[in-house]
Amino acid sequence: MGLSLFFGCALVAFGFPIVVFLLIVARKAQLVIVFVSSSFAWLLAVTIVALLWFIVPPLQSATWVFLILGVLIQELFRYGFFDFYRKAEQSFSVVGNNAVVFPLSDITSSICE
Repeated sequence: MGLSLFFGCALVAFGFPIVVFLLIVARKAQLVIVFVSSSFAWLLAVTIVALLWFIVPPLQSATWVFLILGVLIQELFRYGFFDFYRKAEQSFSVVGNNAVVFPLSDITSSICE
């Protein structure tokens, strides 16, 4: 019973992200690179928030302040990743000889084949 409950809960929790990854992201190598690098940026943001919670003891009791601070840090990392992606896209378009469509340039290049 415990094993079936585990797999049932895991499929409920991770079913939709796995399907989205397999049907949309995994079809193009560029989207996989964006997926992995943005996941790494999110992981860095969460690590910094966790370290901040561990280092500053007053934040451990002030839940709302820590929640707002954590969201702000994650949004700053999201903006930083987008800015990094935009700069990389500009530099590749200047250096590159062939016309490469980047996955975040338009919605049809990321979803349609």
